[in-house]
Amino acid sequence: FMFSRRFVGSYSTGFCKTEAMEQADRHINLGTAMAISSAAVAPNSGTVTVKPLVPVLTLLNVRQDYWAPNPWYVQASSGVRRAIASVLRPGPRYLFREAFGLLHARGAFVNLSDGGHIENLGIYELLRRRCKVIVAVDAENDPTMSCAGLAKLIRFARIDLGVEIVIDTDHLNLGEKGQTKAHWTVGTIRYGKSRTGAYETGYLLYVKSSVTGDEAPYVKDYRSRNASFPHEPTADQFYDEAQFESYRALGYHAMNGALKAAAELATTDTTQSSVEALAAIRHALDQRVERFSSVSTPVAK
Repeated sequence: FMFSRRFVGSYSTGFCKTEAMEQADRHINLGTAMAISSAAVAPNSGTVTVKPLVPVLTLLNVRQDYWAPNPWYVQASSGVRRAIASVLRPGPRYLFREAFGLLHARGAFVNLSDGGHIENLGIYELLRRRCKVIVAVDAENDPTMSCAGLAKLIRFARIDLGVEIVIDTDHLNLGEKGQTKAHWTVGTIRYGKSRTGAYETGYLLYVKSSVTGDEAPYVKDYRSRNASFPHEPTADQFYDEAQFESYRALGYHAMNGALKAAAELATTDTTQSSVEALAAIRHALDQRVERFSSVSTPVAK
């Protein structure tokens, strides 16, 4: 299920204009979308649902999910359906459905929970859209650096979409000091034949939360006092200033280093596939920078 600036919905519910969804439910806004996206606990949790616990979690009100108006009702041509979406609100009947896992995409409301309950990197739907360039930052709790989220994505992409992702993560393996050789790697996405019969290829820039030893001094100091950094337990939701800044600085350092290295590699690497991949990534990012610059040019005072 997707929230975007212009449209809201999914392939199973259809899509409606974001303005129409906001009118149907006054609680729908950017904050609500972010809260739903990070709601890690819900009775019905996609591929990680534990069926015997569904009624228990519902009864105990351990429910960080959200009942949103169904886009199919919001954008329906029938005035009755639109009225249902804008006037009615979920009641006991929906709580009963939630408690017994009787969820579907055909009712007036749909149950939404953390997107990570399906695939934690948020790449699945981008593959469905056959995006040319995908930049993913993996900051999930992964102390062994097994890249389990990426492995799950590769499996789902192959089984569900017929898309093959070829990527080498050897540089992200842990060394003797618990460090990796790099923060990032580039993979190739093989979409297969398009409608015109031509083979389509995309590229994945995968940046992993990791430590290589070239971070800022205060990041190294924080790690020396917290050995599990940067993969401290997700249950820790109470960051102090030092912890927050260390994660922020590491993320900036990893992404900045990835882009700089990509620029250098694109001019020195003799492997044609690597050059094409990095050139495509640089072109896509340059376009994004130009687009943001055109709408947010700073004004001198």
